[in-house]
Amino acid sequence: MQTIARMWTRVRALVCVLGVLGYVDGAFAAYVWTVNGTGITGSSYQAAADAFWVPGTDWASNTSYKKDQAVCTLGGTGATAHCIEYVEPKTGGAQSSPGSFDVTRTGTPDPDVCSPETGQVKTTNYTVGWVKNPNAEPVDSVANMVGDYLGPKIGDSSCVPVGTGYCRRSVQSTAGKGYVSLEVGPSGLYRMSMDFQTSGVGTSCTPGTGDAAANPATAPPACPGQYGLVNGKSVCMPAPAAAGASAPTPLPAPSNPASAPPAGTPYNAGNPAAGDKPSSGPGSGDGGSGRTPLVGSGTNAGGSSSASNGQLAGSGVGGGGSSTPGAGGSGTGSAGTTDKPRDPCGLPGTPACRIDETGTPNGVGSYDAATTALNANKQSAIDQVNSAAGSSGKDTSWGFGFNLPSGCSAVPMDGYGFSVNVCQWQGTIHDLMSMLWIAATLCGVIWMVYDTLAKGG
Repeated sequence: MQTIARMWTRVRALVCVLGVLGYVDGAFAAYVWTVNGTGITGSSYQAAADAFWVPGTDWASNTSYKKDQAVCTLGGTGATAHCIEYVEPKTGGAQSSPGSFDVTRTGTPDPDVCSPETGQVKTTNYTVGWVKNPNAEPVDSVANMVGDYLGPKIGDSSCVPVGTGYCRRSVQSTAGKGYVSLEVGPSGLYRMSMDFQTSGVGTSCTPGTGDAAANPATAPPACPGQYGLVNGKSVCMPAPAAAGASAPTPLPAPSNPASAPPAGTPYNAGNPAAGDKPSSGPGSGDGGSGRTPLVGSGTNAGGSSSASNGQLAGSGVGGGGSSTPGAGGSGTGSAGTTDKPRDPCGLPGTPACRIDETGTPNGVGSYDAATTALNANKQSAIDQVNSAAGSSGKDTSWGFGFNLPSGCSAVPMDGYGFSVNVCQWQGTIHDLMSMLWIAATLCGVIWMVYDTLAKGG
């Protein structure tokens, strides 16, 4: 019975939470719920209650018990919820309620912009990927893509920005229009996007990581290789070859190509802003120029349909040019110089980029004098080492020795009437002294070897 009672309590709490989440999500998206006297808040009263009475944690009053979910009941005005605390033994057993608390609501709700669009079909632009070359015709939409396909699949649920909030949409179909930005992004890649038909569900939502493709505020990805500038233009290049490798690390290809639009999808030059197509003004037309804002950049926020970024203002790229301010190329120019105009390189149809080394010394013979002096000093050092190690001019004879008397006679002890005769042991004494000298010599040699090795180490 206790188990059934606990299950029934949790079911009631779950039903209550689901109902409240739907109510709060649709009508009270900007409300803040606060547990009285604690400063703990949440986006719904149940979220605030769970932040204050955390399910599954120890009950401070008795650590053999753990907290279960607090069950909250919304008051008639909708501004206050009364929550009952529940705990249960860690080893199992009946629940009990040690107390309760209230949660109050503050703030102003956002206007309901999602309900009126229920069933409405709108054109919504999504980032579907980033490419390294905007001029390559993507017969297969993933052939030129760097990294994964980012757009939705037909039938997906999507959270799209509407006004100051977000509304739930169902992705119905592609609108048959794809776009590749000619304006390079800050990471050296170009945004590829596509229009989809989306149908309003009528509820608000909170965007997740999977909804970033439809948000104009989403930042572009970093270059997965090596970012740099070529003739003043941002490029994303393969990373240099790793240690032991003979070729650079290629830029990553999509790991989910099956999710991308089918091969042969037409792409226009342009960069519409992510999100819903405007009903009027810039970006509300058709085609690359009609769907693209007049100003912007190569990001989710949209940008120009022409390739202004990367053109060298005042350098004559694209139109002959001169050193006159603003001359040469399209778009606005800046003050030019009298330098030689730089030709584009490294792009399709242009020469490879290289450094002009005309007039640079080749270095032949630059180190001949230094090499001669080095060889002379090296030979002098070798000669000195050989001289120090050789025996020429040095006394190599054994520098010391010992002699024992060869003759022997008795020693008279005057005044005592006798003499001491040690001559009978003279041979033995000679042998003992020889052995002592040999032992002393060996010890000396061993000590000198040890001292040399110790100082050398």
